[in-house]
Amino acid sequence: MKFRKTSLFIGLMSVASLASFAGAMTGTIAWYANSNHVTVEYTGTSVSSSQQLQIGLYFTGDYNFTSEERKTHELTAQDIDGTTYYWVEPGHGLTKELVTAYLGKQGYATTELEPVTTREYSPDGTFNLYKCPTAFTAEINKAALKSAYCKIQLAFRVLQPTLNSVTYRANREIWLSDATAESTADGHKIDKALRLYFNNGETGHKFVVAPSANFDDGHGGQILQGTNKVAGLLNLNNDEYYDCDADGEEIIYGDYSGNSFTKTTSFSAEQATGLDDVNATGLDTSKPANASTFLARHEEGMNGYLSGTFVNQLNAKTATYYTKAKIAPTDDGYGNLSGGVYVAKTANFEGGEANSYKAVGTTDMYVYIEGWDHAVIDTEISFGFNLGLTFQINNSRS
Repeated sequence: MKFRKTSLFIGLMSVASLASFAGAMTGTIAWYANSNHVTVEYTGTSVSSSQQLQIGLYFTGDYNFTSEERKTHELTAQDIDGTTYYWVEPGHGLTKELVTAYLGKQGYATTELEPVTTREYSPDGTFNLYKCPTAFTAEINKAALKSAYCKIQLAFRVLQPTLNSVTYRANREIWLSDATAESTADGHKIDKALRLYFNNGETGHKFVVAPSANFDDGHGGQILQGTNKVAGLLNLNNDEYYDCDADGEEIIYGDYSGNSFTKTTSFSAEQATGLDDVNATGLDTSKPANASTFLARHEEGMNGYLSGTFVNQLNAKTATYYTKAKIAPTDDGYGNLSGGVYVAKTANFEGGEANSYKAVGTTDMYVYIEGWDHAVIDTEISFGFNLGLTFQINNSRS
């Protein structure tokens, strides 16, 4: 029995991959420096089973592949109710060159990703990506550049061979059945900050997933979702100290509510001696090597907030993500799936089997780095990640 699935491996993990991204941080001071990027690379895939997933791409807006490009990438263009879909042959996948060309036409990242942030986010909420704050400026409303992240509009069809032809199945769910993110170097964890956002237009199916997030609670249960705080003190100019404004007061960056904080006036030499974990990173403050954008010292004589009170007083807003335990379906071992959260579902169609080609499922997939994740720090510069995704459909022929 062949499972009905296709794989998206990000990184050079397998030749059986739909699209591939390999990344390496570069730059000088964590995610807030505009010079920091993650390199992106793509490879191809194949899909093969008696009941197949056919993969395609489509554009929104005045973009298209020329006839020459369609020939080069072996695409079949098909207009369905005003949208042009570019299908690869059944049993084949999206090549490196195709995905790069697709993203480049629209101005999305093709070779580099810059860490960005959703700011406050919860599933089914409004999804936007914003630029990072800059040193001494608490501005949080600037939209991220398209060149900082990837957006791929994926299309799926479920093929069912018939005696003389092929038909396409309506109301068939496509799940992200597995997601694996791994750092390319031991001891590094930039993959922890990697995020995927899926939106197929249905309520309940618009969500962020963190592929490498822990989902084992250690007690036989599963962790279904997590959060990142999107506010705190930061050291953005890499001078060892949390940033202060022109009045000598530490700056609170990001999204938070309230302004009732216990403030220390003029930090003493003792208070300024070591690292103070005001952002609750959990790192050992006795080790100077743990200093980062998120973990720094208070500057003697300045005014601000000690961790002993600030951690509990800061009502930071959060960005919620699902773990793969939340979205992955349960497989009975025979390819029959249930539960989870599907990422796409093929549409209904009218007019009989002759119109079954309209049974298309789509989803918008964003790939980005969440800058407020504590994994995006100076020591991750020049280290990358591999990400593998597996899309799967139910084995049932109904």
